[in-house]
Amino acid sequence: MATLIGQHEKKDYGPTCKDEPFKSYCDPQLCATARYGIGSDAPDAPQVGGLTIMLSEPRLYFMDVNGTRIQLTTEQLQNQTLWQRACMEQCMFMPPTTKARTWQQMVNGLMSQATYLDVPEELTIKGQFKELLRSYCTSYVRAMVPEEIEMGKPWTDGGVTKFKLDGLLEFLHNRRFKVESRGAITQMIRDLGGDNTKQNINKRTAQGETRSTVRCWFVPAFDEEEIELPKKEMSNDIPF
Repeated sequence: MATLIGQHEKKDYGPTCKDEPFKSYCDPQLCATARYGIGSDAPDAPQVGGLTIMLSEPRLYFMDVNGTRIQLTTEQLQNQTLWQRACMEQCMFMPPTTKARTWQQMVNGLMSQATYLDVPEELTIKGQFKELLRSYCTSYVRAMVPEEIEMGKPWTDGGVTKFKLDGLLEFLHNRRFKVESRGAITQMIRDLGGDNTKQNINKRTAQGETRSTVRCWFVPAFDEEEIELPKKEMSNDIPF
């Protein structure tokens, strides 16, 4: 009895997950998501599971918490405090936090078994960029002569559209399209079959007209979409 009392006072009792025969059958990621599993760290820990990941940019996550599906961002899934706030707002429950390592293991386990949802191209960064580039290259601000490239206008000729990168960046900025860097923009241009090039232009100076080149970028010309207006039959009876 004295031995048992002494062991109890040490407070080192715990699960035997690392001992056989339990070790061979233990699933720590799954256990951490259970209400009374090891790693829940609290008796009121929620039942968490059923992660669905929408492959949009930025990503969206849908997680089942106590039978309620909540929507999360990457930051909310990574940060327990933000995850708590999302639970409070969407399912009226403030779950207790757990150890950082336990949380990481749980999230990794959920992601490894998650359901992934494909999305249309326009919900990705590359898809949004492609649509904005199409709008830039085919809009009414197009250059009438190659010299207008220096004004930030796109010039289409011979099956390609050429433009200054600064002109495209200003167009994207006005439409609140954010990218990490210029390098990311140029790589997406190359992914669409474009690259950097040069364009011959004529310049008028006091000494006369000179010929020079301007560094620019090009992409294959976009097909302009034709809008077909509905035909309406007109009556011969015109009231006066």
